[in-house]
Amino acid sequence: ERLSDNLFWDGAAFTSATEVFNTATFTDPDWTYPLDAAALTDGISYTVHARATDDAGNVETSPTATFTVDTSAPTTTITFPVDSTSYNVDGWNDGCGTAAVGDICGTATDSGSGVNIVQVSIERLSDNLFWDGAAFTSAAEVFDTATFTDPDWTYPLDAAALTDGVSYTLRAQAKDKAVNANVGIPATATFTFDTTDPDTTIDSGPPDPSNSTSATFTFSSNEGGSTFECRLDSILEVDFATCSSPKPYSALTEGSHTFDVRATDPAGNTDSTPASQTWTVDLTEPVTTITSGPPDPSASTSATFEFSSNEGGSTFECRLDSILEVDFASCSSPKPYSALTEGSHTFDVRATDPAGNTDSTPASQTWTVDTVASAEPAFTG
Repeated sequence: ERLSDNLFWDGAAFTSATEVFNTATFTDPDWTYPLDAAALTDGISYTVHARATDDAGNVETSPTATFTVDTSAPTTTITFPVDSTSYNVDGWNDGCGTAAVGDICGTATDSGSGVNIVQVSIERLSDNLFWDGAAFTSAAEVFDTATFTDPDWTYPLDAAALTDGVSYTLRAQAKDKAVNANVGIPATATFTFDTTDPDTTIDSGPPDPSNSTSATFTFSSNEGGSTFECRLDSILEVDFATCSSPKPYSALTEGSHTFDVRATDPAGNTDSTPASQTWTVDLTEPVTTITSGPPDPSASTSATFEFSSNEGGSTFECRLDSILEVDFASCSSPKPYSALTEGSHTFDVRATDPAGNTDSTPASQTWTVDTVASAEPAFTG
């Protein structure tokens, strides 16, 4: 009897609404009756009634057996680890929600007879050895039995068994409760165990010193997929905040500033030695001083000027006998002039400090070149 619709086998198909007893082949004491699996439907239960009639015509009460046809394989999923993901020790131990306990986990379901067993294999890809339940020593794939509480399965795998920088492939398969067990297509996840901190690099930043109240930093990690945290002018851990490259700052005050940035790789490892850059914002103009020059007046057609700045590392620009900005030209101390014409001359010099601030009030000296000899006094008497 097919229990889904209560129809009986008539010898060729399930079409009879009333019970039909078909004659079996009997070779004392065994009997057989042909029933091809093709006549049965997946997921349906059936009840077999068998009865014997003796030579006197007595008919026994029918014994019964109910069975279910199950040709569907169970389905397995891997919840943790996630495929193509990296993990450090903490991430590994917390993966299945059991803090500080390393395990892998997932689900298994079967719409027919139900899941009977879940098995897992773990391959270390650096040498293609498989986990044998205690270590990675087997050259052949080994499926170990997981703990199954419908629909969840777990299998213990301590982080101590994994090697830094090595990838692994996990396969999980379920078998159902059918007598000839259906084995599902294994679920697969490949992951990498990574306990090494990334290395953070500042690729560009402001000059030191700088005369700008803005600054922009670009930075990178030696591990792709890293995220970043930045902080400015602090040594406190709590002042690190999520950031991305480039990172701009504005409205900076005059004085020294320090920028720190650290990367966290996809496995959750954070650079313990953040990249750092210190620079000074200098908004103050230098003061230029002429320390020596020609006497005024001077009988010489040559002149030499010496000058200095109150800020070390300054550069200088000089001009002679002009009020035009474009006539300032790079110069250094001492600055000589020759072939000067008779008359008044004006020398200007201005300093630019290392931050790029230029003295807006150049130092200046005016003198007169007088090369005409005085007339001899005339005497009469």
